[in-house]
Amino acid sequence: MRLRPMPRVQGLTLIEVLVALALWALLAALMTQGLDVIVRSQQQQGERDETQARLHNSLSQWQTDLNQIDLSSGLPASLDWNGQVLRLVRHSAFPTPGHRVVVAWGLREGRWVRWQSPPLTQRLALNEAWHNAQVALNADPTPGSPQDWVSVQSWRVFFYRNDSWSNALSSSGNGPATPDAIRLEIDLRSQGAWSGKLQSDWVRPTWSVTRS
Repeated sequence: MRLRPMPRVQGLTLIEVLVALALWALLAALMTQGLDVIVRSQQQQGERDETQARLHNSLSQWQTDLNQIDLSSGLPASLDWNGQVLRLVRHSAFPTPGHRVVVAWGLREGRWVRWQSPPLTQRLALNEAWHNAQVALNADPTPGSPQDWVSVQSWRVFFYRNDSWSNALSSSGNGPATPDAIRLEIDLRSQGAWSGKLQSDWVRPTWSVTRS
């Protein structure tokens, strides 16, 4: 009986092995680049979300402060803008109802920050906090890490009185103690996808439009 020869097993040539390795290297590089793009995209989205949260929190607090302005504080003014710092006297929130606090908003080291005095009942202490608010804002803003505040290049305030908008600095002291509306304009410092001008209008809750 004649034995059949065993079929020869052909292996890969050196060129084929090199080609396969090159293809694997190319696929690995493409996968790595794809992962880098996904990671960067997630980081940028996270930064946008954090910036949006800071803006939301700051603007919400701004609106709350204006809604709580106390016109019966006994001070010559309950709201004042000197071109750099906006000061106001407002009702204190829980757990100290019946008290008043002095609040100041302004720029500090390129960030839009807020300062608030302790809850006060004595007019003398309230007057002292009012006069010291600007210095206190630069020295000791409301506790929080720098990341809690919005990066800003500049900001402006406008008052709506007598059916027109005007620069709050030039209109200070004219008309009622609290204007019918207050416009906030902020030039945001470049923060990833966030840059440019932001505008927010506040309307006095007790203001009613009279139509002729």
